[in-house]
Amino acid sequence: KIKKAARRMVNQMIKDNQMDKDHTFWCANIHYDTDNIHIHIATSEEKNTRKTIKEGRFKGQYRGKRTPTTLRNMKSTFANSLYKD
Repeated sequence: KIKKAARRMVNQMIKDNQMDKDHTFWCANIHYDTDNIHIHIATSEEKNTRKTIKEGRFKGQYRGKRTPTTLRNMKSTFANSLYKD
């Protein structure tokens, strides 16, 4: 159920961020090494569609952090998937 929920969550994230689903790759690991089961997820695109940072130390680099809205939608999709299953 956790794998299925994670797949749904990442697919929703790809859709929400208007990423090319055929050229976005991801992997995840489910961890049981703490009191709480958790998942580490990594995503990558063949051609980066992320916004670039406009100023500061990382100016010109692609934004790597997910927005609060994206994170909220990911958590909601994951929780609803577990609830429905």
